[in-house]
Amino acid sequence: MSKIMSFAIGDELQDKLRTYSKRKGLTYSQCVRELVDKFVVDDDTVIPVILKIPVELKGDSEALRSWCEAKTNAIVDKLS
Repeated sequence: MSKIMSFAIGDELQDKLRTYSKRKGLTYSQCVRELVDKFVVDDDTVIPVILKIPVELKGDSEALRSWCEAKTNAIVDKLS
């Protein structure tokens, strides 16, 4: 059973969602549903962690390793 929801978002985020949905070949609604599904975790046995890796690190294993290590240390500090 599907229910229609409505919510307000700013113009900048709306533009980003439209761009993302076009890039992925999805409708705007499909895009929003996909993103909600990805980020809503209904499981008390996990702590979701989302990392956005800078694209300039792609192909530079040493810089990527250093970046990941810094993020890992920050996560450990926060959760300890």
